[in-house]
Amino acid sequence: MYDAISPLFTSPTIDARFTQLAYTTRNRVSYTQYFNQYSYVADGSPDILQYDHASYYSYDDIHGNVAQLLHDYRTGTLASFGFHRTKLISYQYDLISGKVNRVAYNPGYADQFYHRYTYDAENRLTNVHPTTHPLLVGNLAVADHEARLQQIQTQHAGLLEP
Repeated sequence: MYDAISPLFTSPTIDARFTQLAYTTRNRVSYTQYFNQYSYVADGSPDILQYDHASYYSYDDIHGNVAQLLHDYRTGTLASFGFHRTKLISYQYDLISGKVNRVAYNPGYADQFYHRYTYDAENRLTNVHPTTHPLLVGNLAVADHEARLQQIQTQHAGLLEP
């Protein structure tokens, strides 16, 4: 669906972490839904609330980049566990270049995961810093990663030489 907020977000939301603003969805995909089988309401139109799974998009105000992506697994195995029904991915971008700086997968839940990206002076990706703890997304993760890399290189230096 283009240019419209999902009907699910005009009433109490399925995931309070997700925010979709109408003015940021103009000329953009606001959501997609998958139906194994259509069901219909009394007037004969499809019941769009009876989807099997869906993806909802929220965009930032400045560049129009995807700020949040919410996957909703309304039916199936993930939905049967309740807290696994929705998965949120949040993106943070550099305001000048538009590059992705950080990605947070399902923050606040047991399966949370974070990435921080570093680039060189020519805006080429140089490193990805993954972690499962939100506080380690910053410099601590970089320092830890670089220390671990140095340790591995030192331990295996004899194996790498011809």
